[in-house]
Amino acid sequence: MESIDKRLTVIEVTMVTKADLTGLETRLIQWTIGIMGIMTAVIAALMTLFKFTH
Repeated sequence: MESIDKRLTVIEVTMVTKADLTGLETRLIQWTIGIMGIMTAVIAALMTLFKFTH
């Protein structure tokens, strides 16, 4: 009986880690998109400033 319990625990742990990984992946993607958006906005602002000053 003990071996079966241990196997179940291992399966549960792996399932939890997989779920955590997918959550982290989506968070990372959202962060990347956010940072890219901010960078684009900053570059656009700098370009407009450059146009106005020159």
